[in-house]
Amino acid sequence: RNFISAGAFAAGNGIIPNVDAFQTAFKSLQTPLKGTREQNEFYRKLLRLGVVNSNVRLGDLQKLLADVQFGASASTLPSLRRLAKQGSRLKKGAEEFYTAEDDFWKITSFAMERQRYEQAYKKAGILKSADELDEIAADIVRNNIPNYDYVNDFVKGLRKFPIGNFVSFPAEIMRTSGNILNRAFREITEKVTLDDGRVIKPLSGIGYKRLFGFGATAVVVPYGTVEAAKAIYNVSGAEMSALRRFVPDWSKNSTLIPIKDEETGELKYIDFSHANAYDTMIRPFTALFNNIRDGVEDEEPVMQSIFKGLYEGIGETISPFVSEAIWTQAATDIFLRGGRTKTGQRLYTDQTPFGEKASIIAGHLIETQLPGSIGTFERLGLAARGKPDEYGREYELTDEALGFMGMRAVKVDPVNAMKFKIADYTSGINNSRREFTRPLLRGGPVTPEQIIDRYMVANEQLFKVQQDINRDYYAARILGSGQAELDREFADRVSNKALNAIKRGQFKPFIPSENIIKSFAENARALGQENPYNAARQTINRLARQYNRTNMMIEPFPFNTNPFAVETSLPTAGMGDTNVTLPNLGVPMQGANLLGGVSGNTFAKGQQVFGSNDPIFGS
Repeated sequence: RNFISAGAFAAGNGIIPNVDAFQTAFKSLQTPLKGTREQNEFYRKLLRLGVVNSNVRLGDLQKLLADVQFGASASTLPSLRRLAKQGSRLKKGAEEFYTAEDDFWKITSFAMERQRYEQAYKKAGILKSADELDEIAADIVRNNIPNYDYVNDFVKGLRKFPIGNFVSFPAEIMRTSGNILNRAFREITEKVTLDDGRVIKPLSGIGYKRLFGFGATAVVVPYGTVEAAKAIYNVSGAEMSALRRFVPDWSKNSTLIPIKDEETGELKYIDFSHANAYDTMIRPFTALFNNIRDGVEDEEPVMQSIFKGLYEGIGETISPFVSEAIWTQAATDIFLRGGRTKTGQRLYTDQTPFGEKASIIAGHLIETQLPGSIGTFERLGLAARGKPDEYGREYELTDEALGFMGMRAVKVDPVNAMKFKIADYTSGINNSRREFTRPLLRGGPVTPEQIIDRYMVANEQLFKVQQDINRDYYAARILGSGQAELDREFADRVSNKALNAIKRGQFKPFIPSENIIKSFAENARALGQENPYNAARQTINRLARQYNRTNMMIEPFPFNTNPFAVETSLPTAGMGDTNVTLPNLGVPMQGANLLGGVSGNTFAKGQQVFGSNDPIFGS
């Protein structure tokens, strides 16, 4: 995967290597492979020029191992000395090949940059010495291809903090991307006055190639690959948008290549971002686009969506630098989050026996430190034997083998994923209700204005939760999940009444229970005040009736003003990001049921809710 993705560095500089450059690079590599180490003098020159042996990820890893004196303690014990020696050989061999993957493309790029600069200057009648051409080519490789020697000390030092995971690479991608564009601009605009007085731009051709190469590598190729796959496998924009609702969080803003089985219609995807060296530069724009896509035409909600997209885009950029380090996150899951992962997965409960809890904790801490390749080999073994994993998931040998190139095909299983969606839904319901009870029932004085404010806030959040599960439900249907099997996932977790409302898109508002109303009365008596809920009751009932008539699939959360507010210039609720139009797949829908598959769907009142230009499910 690293070898293939590193090829993007040459492509990103507008280089199309020739056979001579490949041969020179291979013969110069420092590996045990036959045919390498044949041009050691040339390699030593490249070392002096700072071109090779500067792999960014390996640099981070070597420094981390040095920080913890990896293996030093083991090698002092006679019984472990031999094992440590064997491990040292393995480590050395792994480093040689990891370095060679990076060096191959750097040497290739050096040879091609030198060649095209030499030809450009020769064509313009400008004489450059061999040393000058070497330094020009070396300078381009050092500054346009990630180089650990150029990572600043602050970024390198982040490895010693409990945040950041291999942060040097994204830092270098940002630096070199800017350098590529800057170099291209300079090449395009640089003018030289010849002896005969003519003014020429000898490097403009190289500059345009570099600019085109970077644009193609960073934007056109990923986009074109996705669109080609959609055309080949007949995957619609609606299916792609539905797919994104069921991918893991780390793939949310990735470049996803769809693959569909012609016979079964089963959809898989390849996370192209795993093999795309310039993904760091694309993801912020993808996050921004995805949020703008979910906006509406009114200026205010669109601006909110843009700001949210910018926020998420910035988050994507800085995430490697500020997110919890791998070990820190695992420890936080245990000691700070009480056995719950960052994504909400429960590792154990208070009722888990102590012995089992200790085993789960140890297993979780160890598992997070294991190389990802171990999981690849485990899935390969299961695929080769035709056995499912502990969760009943089956793997195909071809799909798993592609993982070595960063192109693993992942099967989409909306029905299984719906378990987690339902868990988010139920916790979201409870959290939304707490937005009403927590600030109002602490025991202090409360006004009717505050009650209405919190009632609207709680229902706005509840609207988002119900709208999300509604979209998840129909996204699963678009991806081929049957209604019966989906409904079974909701059984025992969600009431039939709530499920029917989800399928109809009918918003079911939060209505304070008798116990909550009783608590307001008790608090008021304790403070010697009139019960503020009595004054707010009529407005709450009116809002509840209005909310209950709202269809989440075609209407935004209703804007309302607080009648108890002294001065009200803006709505006090409905200002979130819920103002989005709903799926419109160009499919007529009727009732709560999807009859005869997605193609024949109709919905209440004959309204089309899934359209070709829909901001949620796409065209």
